[in-house]
Amino acid sequence: MKKIIPLFTIATLFLASSAIAKPAPLNSGGFVGDSAIQESCDNSTNTTCARFDVAQKGGFQGPSLSISSIEQVKQMSDDQKVVLRGYITQSLGDEDYLFKDDSGTIQVEIDHKSWRGQVITPNDLVEIQGKVDKDWKSIEIDVKRIIKLPAESK
Repeated sequence: MKKIIPLFTIATLFLASSAIAKPAPLNSGGFVGDSAIQESCDNSTNTTCARFDVAQKGGFQGPSLSISSIEQVKQMSDDQKVVLRGYITQSLGDEDYLFKDDSGTIQVEIDHKSWRGQVITPNDLVEIQGKVDKDWKSIEIDVKRIIKLPAESK
């Protein structure tokens, strides 16, 4: 006597095995990570593929915060939004880094998700967007976004 397996059971097993076979990619960020490029393909023909930058999905274009210097940041109040251009020169451990521009250096805190998979070295010019975090005896920048700038921006 043949045993009949319901179609629902077969479909469930197939979907479960597909999910196990394809783990989600890790976006480790920091000094190691994947690029923010995704590939979109028409799987039915497997010929139509388009690459696009995930960060460029549209939005507001117009005036924004002007670029400040570290010297100016040291005079700002707590929680003030800021944009800086310079270089991340050193990792201080965990999420803390040393950031340098022409006016000085300052400690910045960059969450792992803020790297967005970008690989950044001390030779790369970056723009950081964040807010001033002032305590009793220290000042640092809590970075919300970091952008690696093209070489010609130097």
